[in-house]
Amino acid sequence: MRKLRTEANARVRSWLALLRAAAVIACMLCAGQPGIAAEDLDPFDELGLLLPAPELGGHGNRATITQTGSGNLAGIAQAGATNEASIEQQGALLRAGIGQSGAGNWANIQQTGEAQIAMLLQSGDLNQTAIIQNGVRNIAYVEQAGYGNSADVRQFGNHNYADVSQTGSGLRTVVIQNGDGNRAIVRQGN
Repeated sequence: MRKLRTEANARVRSWLALLRAAAVIACMLCAGQPGIAAEDLDPFDELGLLLPAPELGGHGNRATITQTGSGNLAGIAQAGATNEASIEQQGALLRAGIGQSGAGNWANIQQTGEAQIAMLLQSGDLNQTAIIQNGVRNIAYVEQAGYGNSADVRQFGNHNYADVSQTGSGLRTVVIQNGDGNRAIVRQGN
């Protein structure tokens, strides 16, 4: 169990670093653009994200964050065109982050419960990911690169762990965890 926690903590640190990098790139893209000033930047303490209030680099991207509860953190960084991302959190101490680049990608994270972590990174075109968590202390990571990939992670219970990584095109992953203490690791490429 300690090894799992150590792995999870290391993975969280690396994902947060990637999200920070995505946000820094997004801010650099926005630098010097009319209507974006330093006071428009909103720091997320724990996630380390600096997201400008206006649209990030690219065009036609959409992002929505809805939170109910206390102590929740969420961040979305997008670059490219016509990407869509949403995060819905209901509960306490929930952590979620989405980073997307490319075109036509779709990402959704839904969290209900307490102390859960969901991180999602996509690059390329026409990728889709959904993460649904309901319970306590579930952890889910999805990383996709390529074209037309899809991942669906659903966790219902407590202390579940899912880690999905796909690189290529047309790859599909579905992970459904019901109960407590389940662990799934998926690696695919073509």
